[in-house]
Amino acid sequence: MQRLKTIVYRYTFQDLDIEEKRRRRLILLVCVIGIFLLFFFSYQDIVDGNFLEAGIQITAGLWLLFCLVMLASADRINWIYASITAILFALFLFLAADGDLEGSKIYWSFLVSVFGFYIHGNRRGMPWILV
Repeated sequence: MQRLKTIVYRYTFQDLDIEEKRRRRLILLVCVIGIFLLFFFSYQDIVDGNFLEAGIQITAGLWLLFCLVMLASADRINWIYASITAILFALFLFLAADGDLEGSKIYWSFLVSVFGFYIHGNRRGMPWILV
């Protein structure tokens, strides 16, 4: 029980300023949701025989798991922000190219700027938008 308390305390980010807490909480949420979704879809792709897509999804899920573990460190972790943004950027580009029902391709392209600015801030988020 004590071990669980120490793990939970590491992810409360008590020793950080409010801006860094906000970023890390967003990344924590993205990582947890992304890990479950990627491993679920990779399982379905393995069952369907799409081994290439499953391999890509498992690799992205393992990278998110690594970023989730490294998120608890007290150091500045800009490389985690950049890698998570790159994964989200690739996902949103795929969704913009592939689309969904009712022609929702264009809506996915607008989400890249929202996440870029929210994760990185105004100055560091601008290059992600320009890409």
